[in-house]
Amino acid sequence: MGTKITWEEMQDALLYLMNFVVDDEEEEDDIIGYFNYRSVRAYKPRAAERKIDMLSNKIKMMGDARLVYQDMDYKNKLNEIRREKYAAKDQVDLQFERKLIAVYKRYTMDLIEMRRKAKLALLNFRYRLVLEVLDEAKVKLHNARKGEKSKALMRKLMISGILALRDPNPVMRVRSKNLETLSGLIPVLKKELLNLHQIECNLRIDRETFLNANSSSLRIYTSDFKCFAEISLANHFDQCVKFYFREITRQLVPPDIKLDLDVHCLKVTIMKVRKARPGDKTRYIIRAGKLYC
Repeated sequence: MGTKITWEEMQDALLYLMNFVVDDEEEEDDIIGYFNYRSVRAYKPRAAERKIDMLSNKIKMMGDARLVYQDMDYKNKLNEIRREKYAAKDQVDLQFERKLIAVYKRYTMDLIEMRRKAKLALLNFRYRLVLEVLDEAKVKLHNARKGEKSKALMRKLMISGILALRDPNPVMRVRSKNLETLSGLIPVLKKELLNLHQIECNLRIDRETFLNANSSSLRIYTSDFKCFAEISLANHFDQCVKFYFREITRQLVPPDIKLDLDVHCLKVTIMKVRKARPGDKTRYIIRAGKLYC
């Protein structure tokens, strides 16, 4: 305060400072009264300087208050924007999860249906293939019924029937057209039973009663005609097919075979993306492709 200022300079300073506190009516009246009370002769520099210091401090406090208020208003608006952003993001994530669940359900149902159709097509293909093989085998067996292999097979079936009945005096009934062929097998059959099984068998053919055309090739009865064994190449063939059906299918169609079926389905690949910020939720990306069955 060593430097003195003039009344005009002090008046300009007070008017300048008064512009910052015009919203305070009491302070403005005080300044105006100060101007009216003081004249140029009654001017006191120290009182005016204290007045200037007081007004300067008040202006500084008001400025700080305004900055604090502006900073709070800015933070509130920023928080509101963040809340709106997170709310919109949550809504998008919820919609995405719902769509993702729907896509997975549709994908699973389509995949199950296509796998079922592919499996059914494989089974039908295998069944048709087995039927073709069996039909071809039946034709070959029918064509070879008068050959030596067919006679040897029939002889083995007759031996199995006799062993099953366990009767030393069995009786055999045949069709009339097969009488001569099967009669020629009896001597060889008795020798095989005696050499291989040490069984003496007095097998005879019933020449009075013959089997009809719808029955099997032959029947071997016990001596009292209470039990019999029905022997036929067709029945034996069917039993072999039932017993070895799984092995036949494995030979024709291996389990690991892949048919060239025009079946495809949508494969959804979900890629998990790392969080960008600690507060952000996990993002996902959907990529579609083809999966061949």
